Amino acid sequence: MTPMIDIVFQLIIFFLVSSHLAQSQMQYVFDLPEAQTGQEQLETTQSTKIVINLLPPENDKSDYPILLAGEPVDIPTLKKKLTYERKSSRQIEIHIRASQKTPYKVVEPILTACAQSGVWDVRFAVYEK
Repeated sequence: MTPMIDIVFQLIIFFLVSSHLAQSQMQYVFDLPEAQTGQEQLETTQSTKIVINLLPPENDKSDYPILLAGEPVDIPTLKKKLTYERKSSRQIEIHIRASQKTPYKVVEPILTACAQSGVWDVRFAVYEK
C-alpha cells in the first residue's frame, strides 16, 4: 500500500509542476487579433510546442521584446535555439503570441528565423471572430 501512495504523490507533483510551466508561457495578456477562418488546435503528443511572446514596447521605446520560454532573446539567439530544438526533436510547433497592434515588420524576422531553422509549423494565437 505504501508504494501505491508514493506513486500517487509523485503523479500529483508531476501534474502540478507541468501545469505551472504551461501557464507560465501564457502569463502575458494580449489583445490578440481576431480571425474569421482557421483550424482549431488539435492536441498532438508527437510535436514539441514552443511559445514565442512578443511584448508591446515599454514607454516610448520602439523595440518589441521577444520572449522564448519566458526569457528575453534577440533574433540570432532565437535562430540558434530553434535550430538546436529542431535537431533534437522531430516535429516542432511554434506558437506566436502578439497584440493585434504589433506591426508585421516585428513579426517578419521571427518568421524568417523559423524558416532558416527548418521549422515550418508556425501558428498565431488569435481570438475566434
